[in-house]
Amino acid sequence: MIGSGELSSVHAAYWKNTQSKFAIKKFNKTSREKEIINEINLMNMVDFHPNIWNYESTFSYSLDETNYSLVLEYANGGTLREYLMENAATIKWESQLKLAKEIASGILCLHDNEIIHRDLHHNNVLVHHHTIKIADFGRSCLQGSDYDTKAWVLFWQLTSCTSPFSFETRKDYISITLAILNDAREIPVSNTNVKYNELYQKCWRQEPDERPDIDQVISELNNIDPKINFFNSQVNESTEELKNEDGFSNCDLSNY
Repeated sequence: MIGSGELSSVHAAYWKNTQSKFAIKKFNKTSREKEIINEINLMNMVDFHPNIWNYESTFSYSLDETNYSLVLEYANGGTLREYLMENAATIKWESQLKLAKEIASGILCLHDNEIIHRDLHHNNVLVHHHTIKIADFGRSCLQGSDYDTKAWVLFWQLTSCTSPFSFETRKDYISITLAILNDAREIPVSNTNVKYNELYQKCWRQEPDERPDIDQVISELNNIDPKINFFNSQVNESTEELKNEDGFSNCDLSNY
């Protein structure tokens, strides 16, 4: 087993007589057929997108009652949480920004198809060959294009490589949830591109009308320089000081 949730578990398997590896999502007996069909229909609408988990087929089997499983694309990088933990010491800014753009691109695809994911977090985002795959449509629905601040916590996690508020090591989940509802937010990661930090902080705003829409998020991500990870007012001040020193007045420091 490579993962489990409230309504299902996921197992790795090889197609018979081949080296093709797939993920098998087995639904628990408590899962209703209507919910399973809804998930399949939603996945079929968007699995053409490179940042959406690819749906292959469905099969059923019977022991005492009919059980359903989905055959899905296997993600060799695991969940985003696992991927970031494993690569925390080596992942570079260019890769973090690329993953952020892929998350936004997948969300845009859902937006365009009026799908609300409703459960988008680091264990429902997979990584395959260093590429994002948004997964687990079990709680998704066709109700419009709204999204909440939870999705954009992923942007903070890409640069922190940790869970927000140390969620998985703390036991006081209720107090954490209440704090978030009262506008508590994680502290932006130091030594990270300021434009990137400012973008996800805007996405965290409590009032939906004050958050940028997905098109604006993508536009701002595309305007962030993948070569510059750390740039803020301190750098500007240091540059001005150097320009005032003899011998530096005509020196272009923009590439340093």
